Parts: sequence; C-alpha cells; structure tokens
Amino acid sequence: MSAPIASPIAAAAQPVAKSVDNAAPHSDGPRSKCLFDEQWRFQLGDVAGAEAAGFDDGAWRTVDLPHDWSIELPRDPKAPTGGAGGFFQNGIGWYRKTLAVDPARAGQRVVLEFEGVYCNAEVFVNGQHTGVKQPYGYVPFSVDLSEAVQAALAAGGAAPQPITVAVRVDNERQPSSRWFTGSGIYRHVWLHTFSPTHIATDDFKLTTTSLSAAEAVLRVEAGVVSATQSAGAVSLDFAVYAPDGAQVAQARAAGELAGAATRARIVADLKIPAPQAWSPDSPSLYRVVAQLRGAQSSGRGGNDTAPNEQVFDLLDEVTVTTGLRTLAWSAERGLLLNGQPIKLNGGNVHHDNGILGAAAFDRAEERKVELMKAAGFNAVRTAHNPHSIAFLNACDRLGLLVLDDMFDGWAEAKTAADYHLHFAEWYARDVEAWIRRDWNHPAVIFWCIGNEVFERGKPEGVAIAKKLAALVRSLDASRPVTSAVNGAWGEEEFWKSLDPFFAELDVGGYNYELASRDTSEREPGRSKFHKLYPRLTHVRDHERVPQRLMVATESFQSEVFANWQATRDHSYVLGDFVWTALDYLGESTIGVTFPPGLKELHHWEHGTLLGWPWPWAGAYCGDIDLTGWRKPVSYYREIVWNGEKAGARKLYMAVQEPPPQPQSGLSGAVPATPPIAAGEAEVPAPEEAWRPTLWAMAPALPLWDWPQSEGKWLTVEVYSRYDSVRLYLNGQLVGEKPTGEAEEFAAQFRVRYAAGELVAAGVQGGEERERFALKTGGPAVALRASVDRDRSTDERSASKASRPTLSADGQDLAFVTIEAVDAAGQWQPWAAQKIDVQVSGAGRLAGLGTGNVRDSLELYTGSACTLFQGRALAVIRAGKTPGPITLRISAPGLGSTELELHAD
Repeated sequence: MSAPIASPIAAAAQPVAKSVDNAAPHSDGPRSKCLFDEQWRFQLGDVAGAEAAGFDDGAWRTVDLPHDWSIELPRDPKAPTGGAGGFFQNGIGWYRKTLAVDPARAGQRVVLEFEGVYCNAEVFVNGQHTGVKQPYGYVPFSVDLSEAVQAALAAGGAAPQPITVAVRVDNERQPSSRWFTGSGIYRHVWLHTFSPTHIATDDFKLTTTSLSAAEAVLRVEAGVVSATQSAGAVSLDFAVYAPDGAQVAQARAAGELAGAATRARIVADLKIPAPQAWSPDSPSLYRVVAQLRGAQSSGRGGNDTAPNEQVFDLLDEVTVTTGLRTLAWSAERGLLLNGQPIKLNGGNVHHDNGILGAAAFDRAEERKVELMKAAGFNAVRTAHNPHSIAFLNACDRLGLLVLDDMFDGWAEAKTAADYHLHFAEWYARDVEAWIRRDWNHPAVIFWCIGNEVFERGKPEGVAIAKKLAALVRSLDASRPVTSAVNGAWGEEEFWKSLDPFFAELDVGGYNYELASRDTSEREPGRSKFHKLYPRLTHVRDHERVPQRLMVATESFQSEVFANWQATRDHSYVLGDFVWTALDYLGESTIGVTFPPGLKELHHWEHGTLLGWPWPWAGAYCGDIDLTGWRKPVSYYREIVWNGEKAGARKLYMAVQEPPPQPQSGLSGAVPATPPIAAGEAEVPAPEEAWRPTLWAMAPALPLWDWPQSEGKWLTVEVYSRYDSVRLYLNGQLVGEKPTGEAEEFAAQFRVRYAAGELVAAGVQGGEERERFALKTGGPAVALRASVDRDRSTDERSASKASRPTLSADGQDLAFVTIEAVDAAGQWQPWAAQKIDVQVSGAGRLAGLGTGNVRDSLELYTGSACTLFQGRALAVIRAGKTPGPITLRISAPGLGSTELELHAD
C-alpha cells in the first residue's frame, strides 16, 4: 500500500497566477515558470552583428510581447504579400533581451520557451548560435540556457554577468502564406527553471479511459528525465482536484532511472467518483497535480529515518488543467461525446486578432471564443495552423470544441515561400510538437493534418497522408484524424479517385461538398455557382463507402440550411464549419458582393484580370466582422441550428441594402466594386438583386433607416423558427409568409420604404408569440462607448459594461465599442466622421479600427479612424501600474465622450 500523499500537493492546488498558462504543466513549487515578455529591444531590418552580447541596442525600440511588426507598418500596393497577405509589409527583424543570472539557479535547468515566432526564427545566446532555427511560425520551440547560466555562475563574482538572448526573425521571402501571418515574436515567451531530474512537461499526457455517472478513470502517463550521473528510484504522487477545489483522487506510482540522460515512463490510473463531464454546455475543468520524488539517501537512521529506509526528496512538481470527457465515432452513430451524439455547428477562424494583427494577447484570444459562443457556435476549426495556447485555454474554459488544424500545404507549393520549403525536413518534428502541446486540452476533438493539399489525388499524397496519420495516432489515438479535402467542383470521377486518400483518415473533411448546386437558374440575391451536382456528394459517397464519416470542414455562408439539414439527417455527417466565423486580415476581397451590371469576379481572379484587390485589407466572409459585430447571417445561423431549443433566439430581421449604392458610401465593405473594365458599362436595373460571389451574402443591416430610398422597394429578410411571420409597417400589415423547414426558416418581403417602424411578428398556432422591431432614427448627434459588450443582447441597444476593470499586468485588454447615436441613443450606421481617441493614465491605446476591410488605409496603431457603419473599436492595454484609465473620444459634429476604466 502506498503512503498518504504529503501535504505539499494540497498546497500546490491553490489557484495559479493569471500570467501562468493554465493548460500547460506548471508549478509554484520547485519548478518556476515566469513570463518573459517585457522589455525586449526591437529593430526592423537585418542588422549585422546584432547577435553579439556587447552589441549596442540603445537606439532600438523597447517592446513588450506579444508583438507583430507587420500590423504597425503602412500597407503598400507593391508589398510582396499581395492581396493574399492584405498588402501588409513583412521583412526581417531582430529582438534582444538580457537575463539576470540568479545564484538560486545553480545546478538547475533553465529553458526559454517560445510559443510562436513568425517565422524562420534563429536564436543566439551570448553571441553564439544555439542551433535553434525554427521555420514554421505556428508551433512552439525551446532554447536551453542551462549551460550559459551555469557558466556565468561558475565565473564567480557578486553579480554574475547577465545573459544576452538575440532572436532573428526572417519573414522577408513572400508570399509565405495565403492569408495575413503577421511578423515577429507574436506569442508569449516563458522562462522555466527546474531540477535536472524532472517531469518532462511535453511528455505528460492525460486521457479519460472511462466515464460514467458513478466514476471516471483518468490515465496519467508521465515521462521522467534524469540529467544527473546517478541512477535510482523515483516516485510520482498524483492528486486530482475538482472544479470546486476539493481533492477527489490520489495515487502513487514508482519508476527507475538508469542514469544520466535517461527517461522513465510512469503510468497511473486515477479513479474519480461522481465526475463532472466536460462538454460545450458544461465545461467543467479538473486539475491534476504531480510531484516527483527521488531517492537521495539511504540508511541514515536517526529519529526520523529507520536504517536502510530510502528518503525521497521533492524534485519537481507540475499542474495540468484538463476535462473529463470521452470520444467515440462511427458511421452508424456519428460522433459521441461522453457517450452522447453531438452535431458540430462550427466556424473556421484564422489566427489573427483583427485590428491587433497577429499578436496573441490572452484576452484577445479569449474574446474570439466568447464571440463564437454568443453567436451559437459549439465548435471551431483553427484554419489552417495551430492557434495559440491562450485560444485553446479559452475553448476549454468556455466550452468550444476544436478541430485542430496543422498544415495548409505539404510538399507541393501553394505560394512561393510557404511550408513546402521545409515539409520534408520538418514535418515530423513539427507534428510531434503540435500534438504534445495540445493533447491535454479537452476541447480538442480532431487532429487535422492538411487543408486542400495539392497532392490529394496523387499516390505521393496518399503516402504522405498515411505517414502523417500514423505519426499522429502513435502520439494520440484518442481523437480522430481528418484532413480537409476539396474536389474538382463537379467532376464526380475526380472525387471518386480520392477514395485512397480518404481511406487513411478516420473522418473525411469535405470542403464545399455537402450541398447540391444547379447553375441552370439562379435565385435573385444568391451566389452563382459554376458547377452542377446532380446528386449530393455525401449521399453518393455513403452509398459507395458506407463506413466513411464526414464533416463539412468548410462551407459557404449561403448554404447554412443545406449543411444543417445534411448534418441532422445523416449520422455519418458530423457537422459543418462555415468559412468563416470571423472576418480576418488577408485573402482580400473574399466575401465581396457586386451590384447589378458588374461582372462577378472571385478573389483568386482579381490579380491577373484587373490588378485588384488593392486597397482591400482582408476578407469579409465572416459571420462576425473585424470588430466583433454580428452580421445578419450570424443570427440566421443561430436560428437554424439552435432555434428549436428552449429559450433560444427564434426571430430576427434585416433589410438588404438597396442596390446600387457603392458611390454613396452607405453600402460599406461588402458591395465594394472593382474598376469597370474597358467597354463594360454599369447599367443597373433598380429591381435587380445583388450578385454575391461564392463566399458572400447580399449585404443587409438590422436597420429601417434608408434616407435615400423613400418610396423605393426594399427587400426585408426575416429569419424565424415560428410557423410563419407577419410583417407590419407603421402598424399596417404588409403580409404573412410561412417560415417552416420547407422555407428554410426564412422569408423575404418586398416593401416600399417609408420612415417609421417595421415590425416582424413570429406566429405559432395562429398566435403572435414574439415581435422584432426596427425604427427609423434621427441624425447622429453623439458618440457612445461601451466596454466588452455583452454580445448575447440585442446589438442595437446599449449594453452595460461588463469589464470596466483590467488587471495591471501589462497584458490585459479592454475592447471598447464606439458608436454614433441619435438623440434617442439609437445606433446610426450612416455616420462616417473621423474620430480621435486619446488614452491617459494606467493604460495605452493598443489598436483602433473598424470593420471596413475594403478601402481604409488608416493604421490600426493610430489614434484616429473613420467610422464604418457608424462604428469603431478601440483596444486598451493595461500597464503594470494600478490606477485609473481615461478614454476620451471625439468627432466633428458628434462632440466627445469619456469612458473611465481602472487597472488593478
């Protein structure tokens, strides 16, 4: 029988400091983990000799990480990133920082961990190349400083010579991606100190092997590493703490280290009574604390120790936060989470944080998850690379399932300088780093090994898929392996030829393949497709390969209903991930909508045909815009997927912008038009609908305020989970239309515009159950500012600030929504004044911008911007000193307003 676990574990169960990563192993005991983000020196450009310890960097800028230098630079139509990179500039940059050597680190291992550097990072210590050269910008890597630290201590003296760390970042060769990547040390850096004999934190794995209402079994697999010359016995004491902090399980397991540079693997099963299972609806998190003890002496005798009794001293301690949940998958039952079927209402997101660029602030990463949860999503795909640890932590904590994506391409190039240059040499190391980093996150339920890889239809592609899938399963077989696959759009024989590729996967990822499309006739306002599917791909494939599981890894916004229906009706279809949940930087003009009379061009056609898409900065295909504002399609998706649930949203209304109005400035980013080709006239028909491209919807706003459309016909969209909807204008019934499943839970009305009130009423069983109103407002006369608004409320109403206080840790952020309003406080989207934002006190302005990705050339790091759809977003970064923060916003004709925050 093992002895009771000693009290130090109970002490270690206390909440950790906010700055400590709560999903990776950490401890406040014999192991330390310190944020290493402050006071880096930075210089843009390649600087000769910058790696040297004695190099004079006094003229360089001082920056605090995370840092993205691309977002700081003006966009340039000649930037080699092109439209794919949003015309942002990149280049080469250097970072330098010194580390004071603490005598307490004598005999310890000291390691510097970089969560992500984009890209081609090289690290130097005291002028010497460490051998670390990490090309892929999305996976973590470490630099061992132990030798340098011990040498500095051995040199003696009251004050050991500090260590100089220099990092060269090379993002000059372009294009390196098909989207905005950012440049620099854009994720956290951590300094770890621990014993030479220690728990390998990248070899500490937790798996829920069984789960019932009565008991869960959590398997712990831990690698213990010895860097000493002596062999000996070690033991690991494990304790598990429930969400309320109570200890609910404990175990002890022993191992033997053979000597220096050896590793012992220790496994224990911990039985947890009455477990709280992790799920999107109940994201309960447990903490596992592990303490490593080693035999330091024997036969001491004395009062405390009997002769020949081994004494085990505490060597290391780590804590991992995880959730108790199980996964199973089959074509007959679909995806089972904790034994229950679940369907995935998902969205793709890129890694950028909008106006903050690629900088992965914890609060910004958390906010993306909050926005998706508030919009009704239960899953996210990290397109097309591993996202930050902070993002996954937020998914764990808030309950958002993750399809964890790794590569956009393999050995064949998609762009001149993408990962294909490094794939053969680096894929195994990078995949292993990715899996080991993410395997303890309960939110992660898929490993995705590729996206639309060019090799998918070739024997070499099948061979690569086989190798990658085998590698992933050797590290973690508890989650299915998938890859997002696209076909040849209508060529059924080509799609059939992909069967050998799909056979290497546990779940087939289908990009844009679940809905049927007929090009013979286009419904007004719908996207025009250039392919014809006489039969649904998923039905066809199921008949041919009945055991294949499928998930729509990407889909068009316009096909939300078709994909929901396919997911609901077929157990083998696990869910849908729309492209995209959030707008993002780069891949410019995807999501554009054309007014009548203009030729439709897809985003990949612009550069060769018209020299477009300058000055577009990004993509407008998201359900949610760059500032966090939900577009009408987001509410439609929520109603389709969740509207039948008790208490869920069941009614929403928006009005299509009357085409054409691009020249008026009212239509904003969506219907922006390219230059008209020679000989091509713009002759719009007033009654003709918008012409959305594939990733777009007809532009619409939740608004009844169209001053230039008096007496003209407007298209009103009503989304409803009621039997029917009635539409009233100024108290008069316009009409009633069914909104059942046959109507895809939506109705359109043509209404002549007249100022006043437009009301949609949801009708069930002949009775009106709910009303949704839009009212004509007055001119914009003021500004309103609100902090981190509660997105679950009506976007058009003022919302009580929910986060007026920031942590004075130098990292916390406040997101301030700025709106132009009329005298009654109603949002006025036609306001387009330039606003000025000034921040004083214990914080600073970290970003300022709007959802306009079309034609704004304003820097996101400036203090002024032009309102878009009457809105802007300001991001405030707290400093390290507690105190008040004052935000003052002003604009011509709108006066000024102040907002008070506080950093504690």
